[in-house]
Amino acid sequence: MTTLIKSSVIALLIVSGAAYSADAPRPITKSVETTTRTTLGSGYSARSYNYAALPQLNSANDIRQSDIDLTTVSVRTVWPEDVKTVRKASQYILETIGYRLVTEYPAPSDANQLADQKIPPIAKVHRTMPIIDVLQMLIGFDNYVVIDHAHKLVSFTKRSPR
Repeated sequence: MTTLIKSSVIALLIVSGAAYSADAPRPITKSVETTTRTTLGSGYSARSYNYAALPQLNSANDIRQSDIDLTTVSVRTVWPEDVKTVRKASQYILETIGYRLVTEYPAPSDANQLADQKIPPIAKVHRTMPIIDVLQMLIGFDNYVVIDHAHKLVSFTKRSPR
């Protein structure tokens, strides 16, 4: 009698497709059902999400910081009271991403002069923009921002006359 029950359960699992090999990986089929309130209607709409379709990020190697250009991160151009020069404003922004402003050797010879200028009025307007654009706006659009991503260094140089 016990043999008959065991064999019928195994047959039922095989017929229903629920049997799997212990060596084969099982797919994740966890679904979560959430409800969202609609603003125009009076009811709720239900949605289900299948998380098996999303890519798995299991290790630190999946997203590497070196793959991301940190100078493209957006910041808000709101300066503290003590920030009055391009040097101070640049240092204020760059310290958040771990970069340093270099104005002495081996930086270009005119980097010091550009860094000591007052913050231009256009850079005092509060807005959100990428760090590289903020630096360019601080030194003027006729000059260049020099970036060494390998050593996390930033400097400035003037455009050479043609």
